[in-house]
Amino acid sequence: MIEIRLLSECPLKDASEAWNKGFADYYSNAQMSVNPFTFRLGHFELAPEFSFVAYAEGEPVGLILNGIKEFQGQKWAWNGGTSVAVSHRCSGVGKELMSATLDLYKKEGVDMASLEAFRVNKRAIQLYSEYGYQTVDHLLFLEKRDALDLTAFMAEENTGQYTIKHGIPQDVSKLPFYNYRAPWQVRWEFNRSGESILVSNTSNDVIGYALLQKRLDNEGRLHSVVLYQCHVDVNEQDKHHVIRTILDHVFPPATYPYTRSTYLLPESNEGVVRILKEVGFQEAKTPYGVPFEQVYMLNHMKRDSE
Repeated sequence: MIEIRLLSECPLKDASEAWNKGFADYYSNAQMSVNPFTFRLGHFELAPEFSFVAYAEGEPVGLILNGIKEFQGQKWAWNGGTSVAVSHRCSGVGKELMSATLDLYKKEGVDMASLEAFRVNKRAIQLYSEYGYQTVDHLLFLEKRDALDLTAFMAEENTGQYTIKHGIPQDVSKLPFYNYRAPWQVRWEFNRSGESILVSNTSNDVIGYALLQKRLDNEGRLHSVVLYQCHVDVNEQDKHHVIRTILDHVFPPATYPYTRSTYLLPESNEGVVRILKEVGFQEAKTPYGVPFEQVYMLNHMKRDSE
């Protein structure tokens, strides 16, 4: 018999154990001890009072992590990980966890629920579909590890046309075209140690932005740059040049190679995807050769009165 309990009523070691059992055969290494597991909960605002642990005969065999927050007048919920122990797959644990989660979402008045799943994980995608989730986009992990031509983005053509401002992630939060529908992990709130880039035109109107994360090596040189978001105002006429200008500052020219990559980049962001592939970015894969590409799924929650 499966018992579903709120994570807030369970020991954290049980939740961590359920996580590790469920991700033991995952496409990439997702194993965590209690400390990093606890950090993940806090960093991504995954609430124990909204999350569940599944038990079978007193042993933790499943887990679903959830966060709920208001964005632009709507309550959003995001799935921060669903796992079922290999020994209990196809036994109804996943469905029990999803049922408990959807019931909680309705109780909390959630308007929109989101999640991501590996595109190759057909079983999980089918389960989510049964509970009202629909695939609305594909999320790309592109990378370039070798050298990039110093003029790859040809941004020098736009010198004097745009003004660039480097700042903190929160700087993008008030932009009228900020993408609040982005996957939860790449929203500005969860990019605490990252930075933003704002591009303005000659009228000082912000027309584009990027969110990113940089890492330096022991010598203070760029080791890696991860692009989280890159968007241009839909009303901007010259999107192509704005995107190139942004990317030139996200991935600055260097005389040495460093890792350049994207994280959960929507395939629908066609201008950015096209330019990155033109300069040599390629699909990233796990150490097991599985493409990192994921599906982005949304569930437009219906209230009982609707």
